[in-house]
Amino acid sequence: ANWIKSRNFVWQNISSLATVGQRGGSWENIYLLAEGKVEILIEIGEEGLVLVDRLSGSQVVGCSALVPAYTYRATARSLEKIEML
Repeated sequence: ANWIKSRNFVWQNISSLATVGQRGGSWENIYLLAEGKVEILIEIGEEGLVLVDRLSGSQVVGCSALVPAYTYRATARSLEKIEML
């Protein structure tokens, strides 16, 4: 991810266990995860939030920003301090 850091992008530093995107919320941007880990959770009935994926370096978060109605279909939460652009 060092080559990415040398470019002029807008960086987001997010603390551990922070919600990156909330299910049902408006999602206007997609992000490239440069460092750290994010878990993707979906709500399933009475079970509540269930882990469906874990993302790490160089993966994309927020693909719902590309699909009309631009609403996040899952919850994304950082597992550790992360850097995204």
